[in-house]
Amino acid sequence: MTNSCYSSSAIVGKSEENINAVAIGIGYQNKAKAPKDSWIVLSEYVEKDDRLIIKAIKSVQVDGVKILADTFYILKKGKFVVEVV
Repeated sequence: MTNSCYSSSAIVGKSEENINAVAIGIGYQNKAKAPKDSWIVLSEYVEKDDRLIIKAIKSVQVDGVKILADTFYILKKGKFVVEVV
């Protein structure tokens, strides 16, 4: 699943479904979660001259240890961090 609008989320399957997929959130303030062995792709933006500019786009594989399955992540300062609600 891909999302590229303002403040949305990308979700693909659940761990018990045993799928290998990619959750992509490339819009401003996006978040994503995916099952184990799948991938998460997120973007990070900065404001510059009253515009939003892409600072980074990164991907990571959900390994269940460093990146937890079925857990929302955001990209902050270039690192994947668990979303705190």
